[in-house]
Amino acid sequence: MFRSLATAMSKRMAYLGPAGTYGEQAAKAFLARLPDKNVELVPCPNIRAVYDDSAEYRVLPLENTLQSAVIETVDALLSTLGQAKQANGSTRPRSAVADTALQISHQLVGLKGATLADITHVRSHEQALGQSASWLSEHLPNAKREPWSSTAAAVASIMEEGDKSGAAICSKSAYENDKNRLERLADGTQGDPTPKSDVTVSFYAVPESRLIQDVKGELVAAHSRPAPQGWRSETRTSRRAWPVWTLVEVRGDAPAPSDAVWLGTFKEDPSTYQRLL
Repeated sequence: MFRSLATAMSKRMAYLGPAGTYGEQAAKAFLARLPDKNVELVPCPNIRAVYDDSAEYRVLPLENTLQSAVIETVDALLSTLGQAKQANGSTRPRSAVADTALQISHQLVGLKGATLADITHVRSHEQALGQSASWLSEHLPNAKREPWSSTAAAVASIMEEGDKSGAAICSKSAYENDKNRLERLADGTQGDPTPKSDVTVSFYAVPESRLIQDVKGELVAAHSRPAPQGWRSETRTSRRAWPVWTLVEVRGDAPAPSDAVWLGTFKEDPSTYQRLL
């Protein structure tokens, strides 16, 4: 599923580029839902650049059903805890305000005329490599796996180098953009995740003073009801007042702990395959 961070109607929307990434697909999906279509889509070279961009809307990959959390995004979210920098250096509050869902369908592509037997290394974003790990282990067990800044950037690098021993895992749109120069070596290298149901999701940053189980216990005790379903947490160090913050994802209605920083609440779309915050 995909989510954007925003504070008001935007004229710029930053996403993980270049053209052909799933981030671009998500950005276009958000744009289609805006009443004002006069919004510039701004490609960024990596996830941190998306988060730090001055655009009012930022489209970031948060997690997917195969590889769980996208650590680059978790790091970014916990680095500023809901504050966005403005052009004048000041900050403004921000939170997750929308989401959408994309079904991920990876293509393994190489240069025109290449075959699987030619491939010695495969590039892609680390999430796509992880999602395709089983397929790669079965069909290209000896190929080196090289993490890249994005799926589309991996394709661009293969074409730039002109080496038929290289391949990239990318979206169908990335392949279609340059299909005259590319050979599709495989379709659907990702797994087959089970769609999720439509539920409320909340995000909080919780300081080290509470373990995740303590947070869960407090939330349950506050309303004397069963624990919310689907708890997840990702922890990262910080140079702020607290040495460690935990990003807590809560599925189901629950109050925030007193020392938490709220990062957004809304409904998940059904058939979630990858989510962007």
